[in-house]
Amino acid sequence: MSHTFFVADYGLETSVDEVLSEAEFCARSPEDFLPNRHWFSVTVQSLEDQWVWINAYNDLLCANWTPNQSSIDREYYRSMAERAKKIMGELENLTTQLTV
Repeated sequence: MSHTFFVADYGLETSVDEVLSEAEFCARSPEDFLPNRHWFSVTVQSLEDQWVWINAYNDLLCANWTPNQSSIDREYYRSMAERAKKIMGELENLTTQLTV
């Protein structure tokens, strides 16, 4: 079984701004969506995986938005981004493998 949800980020894209279930997203009228938000869908195996994915995505956004970094900071945030991408990819790939 797979679980699809929709994620929005906005502006500086430093964290997830809104999360909707597939049903909530599809039930909205175009005028119900706030302007200038970047929406995309994600499919994982379960609701629990959704929250793990969202936490990892927030880590990735944080790691990518780090002005005035020292060399130590850059290494820390690079490592943080790699971990987040790995977690997100594994959760998405599990669903792909199950549905193919």
